[in-house]
Amino acid sequence: SNDQEYQSSSLISPAISTDSALIFTGVWSHSLCAFSAQDGHLTWTQEVKGIGFNAPVIFKDHVFVSTHDIEAEKEKGLVLCLDGRTGRIEWSANPGDSGMVGQPIVLHDGRIVVCQGKQHLCGLDGQTGKVLWRVPCPRFAYCACAAKDGVVYAGSDEGELLAVNAGDGKVLW
Repeated sequence: SNDQEYQSSSLISPAISTDSALIFTGVWSHSLCAFSAQDGHLTWTQEVKGIGFNAPVIFKDHVFVSTHDIEAEKEKGLVLCLDGRTGRIEWSANPGDSGMVGQPIVLHDGRIVVCQGKQHLCGLDGQTGKVLWRVPCPRFAYCACAAKDGVVYAGSDEGELLAVNAGDGKVLW
């Protein structure tokens, strides 16, 4: 074990940035960390509200992560945008009324899409965190979504698949 190793009770799956040569990972103890891909040194750590369950998602110089704030008066899911170089939180958004938020995905134009509990599939502006559209999907779990050619796909815990236009949130099928 090297003396630069970050001590944590549990690391979340990492994401690797090809541009900055950093590895980003969440930890169960309310933090997001960046490590050098070259030598493993801790580059920065940022405390975040809530606990994370999903791997961070990287888009250009930004890192997006979802958390579940269990200490809030009313439990809520959050999506955070951090500067990938410094770890500074640029914005935090609660895309729905309550509940956990699934792993975010980033579309080619920088928009973010998340499943918000068993309530909504939400499209967010990647620059501000503003909710652009929200589609009710009560049977859809805290899933990660997939996207291709302007369509977002989300699966339910009952074996259903939902297809939504990524631009305006219109349900296709």
